[in-house]
Amino acid sequence: MEYYVVMNYQRIYSKLLPILLMIVCFGCASAKPAPCDARRNYCPSANLAVKDEPVLAEQAQDQEFGIEVVSVRLTAENHLIDFRYRVLDPEKASDIFDRQNPAYLVDEASGDRLTVPRMAKVGPLRQTNFNPDAKRVYFILFSNTGGIIHPGSLVSLEAGNCRINHLIVE
Repeated sequence: MEYYVVMNYQRIYSKLLPILLMIVCFGCASAKPAPCDARRNYCPSANLAVKDEPVLAEQAQDQEFGIEVVSVRLTAENHLIDFRYRVLDPEKASDIFDRQNPAYLVDEASGDRLTVPRMAKVGPLRQTNFNPDAKRVYFILFSNTGGIIHPGSLVSLEAGNCRINHLIVE
């Protein structure tokens, strides 16, 4: 008698499983994109959009130094600023990679200069490469001591002869 009951459950599960999988797949396919959060200035669906914008003055300024600024974001509970950039021309970007040129992030409102922190075992939180690859994204982390920089702040990058102005912190 028990054997018959077990066989019945196996038949039910074997018929319900494909139906449940179809429901889950259909639900995932028809899900709406996540709403934008205006308080945090973040929209997950906006990051997926393809940008077909004309070259702006800031982008032309970036290309003058052989890089394209990808993002400037607060991280680590707002104690660090993550500056990410893509190398377009390794020769023009040599000032940023030179270890002799300290990198600074300057707050345009107050003029305060933020430095790259140096850890005892790791060294400076900055990528320095003698042979940078074109189209690769690199980073520099800046210390945000005192919480000087907040989302929406305008900052400038200084490294050697390179100066990129009017970057908006996300």
